[in-house]
Amino acid sequence: MGFLLLLPFFGVRFGLLGRYGREAVLRAAHFAPMQGGERVAYWLYQLTSVAIIVYIGVSQIQTRPAGLFAGGLAVYIAGLALLAAAVVAFAAPPPGKMSGKGLYRLSRNPMYVAYLAIFAGCALLVQSWLLAALVAVFQVSAHWITRAEERWCQRQFGDDYRRYMRRVRRDFFKGRGRVAAGFFAGVRERGDRVLPGRSGMGGRWGDYGDLWDRGTLMVEKRKLPDVCFKRQLSLTGPGSAYIVVVERCLPPGPERTGRGELAMREHRQLLEDMAAGRPYDDFDPWLADRRKQAAAAIARYTQCYGQQNETGMQRALDELLHDRGEGAHIVPPFSMEFGFFVTLGAGSFVNQGSIWLDCAPVIIGREVMMGPRVCFFTSDHALLADERLAGDIVARPITVGDRVWIGGNTTILGGVHIGDEAVIGAGSVVTRDIPPKVVAVGNPCRVLRPITEKDRLRR
Repeated sequence: MGFLLLLPFFGVRFGLLGRYGREAVLRAAHFAPMQGGERVAYWLYQLTSVAIIVYIGVSQIQTRPAGLFAGGLAVYIAGLALLAAAVVAFAAPPPGKMSGKGLYRLSRNPMYVAYLAIFAGCALLVQSWLLAALVAVFQVSAHWITRAEERWCQRQFGDDYRRYMRRVRRDFFKGRGRVAAGFFAGVRERGDRVLPGRSGMGGRWGDYGDLWDRGTLMVEKRKLPDVCFKRQLSLTGPGSAYIVVVERCLPPGPERTGRGELAMREHRQLLEDMAAGRPYDDFDPWLADRRKQAAAAIARYTQCYGQQNETGMQRALDELLHDRGEGAHIVPPFSMEFGFFVTLGAGSFVNQGSIWLDCAPVIIGREVMMGPRVCFFTSDHALLADERLAGDIVARPITVGDRVWIGGNTTILGGVHIGDEAVIGAGSVVTRDIPPKVVAVGNPCRVLRPITEKDRLRR
């Protein structure tokens, strides 16, 4: 009787969709161009789809125990309802327009969610672990396919789709409890395995935080740079930790104000080269102009700081930085080459004399403390004199986790990640990644020991 479960599925997936015309059917059958491991996922998706359909068709529905049958039936019916609603919403827009109504206001991929519910319900109804395993492989492979589809949609619909990605998560339900995808090497979703960090860091999904999978990452309303980089980053929330690898590079979108948005969009390739560690022209006239703008914003901030003009200080920082969390504070004097690559987490404190050569993203976590004259050097000039004199330069990002303490006169070089709650001794030169919760010091900076309860001052 298992084939009876397929009839409503095919009726909704093809019959209902067919009522909206051939164009809707062809759109639903379209697969975006795949790259790398996505090609393997595509064939896994096709093979498991056939295997699932065949397995359900030859299986028998089990009505005992009654509770398992009722649960499976409820999940199956819910999946059919989701699929029907998703099909209607998918077919609604005219050719060449993106879907953004109905269930697509809640999820960017409601059909895949519906498939999961339907097939999971079938696995419960036929009580088969093998079918459940096939469904799991199907869902994992579908995740990789959605990456390719979203990449295609970004090319097809441009900024409209990128803004849509900010508003709507990949699966379902926006708000607390939502982790809408880190940009690990291959964007992962809530419930997926969290990649361990290279320095031994692990992670688990908590009940909180928003991670966007388009080069913009949000955690507790903290926006990290739109221009991204392939690098590991540890972010923490209450009782949780996220290890992510930034993957895509997208310059600031048109919705941002007060930062020369159109000029940045016109220089998209330059920004992407800077963020991705590719050689770029350090003598570019637009970069020279951005340096002057940053210096002017810093001068206004310094003046307002001396006048205790809090409103003016915040306005100057908002103009200078990519983003800052609530309570982030910088003591002047300080210098930043551009500022648009710098993100300061909530509650972070930067003492006087800091220097930021932010030719790539510099991301500071929450409640980070820095002593005087801490330097961030993302850029690396060419070794060959002719290239160096021609302005050829590469830059690599720097990320500092939450609640890190960086001692005075510390220099942090490009490509470095400092883990959460690490302590960097004064005068250090950090040339490599530092794991979380350790004391590290020296030139080059090396780990001395872990931080334990024995280090507590008030016992």
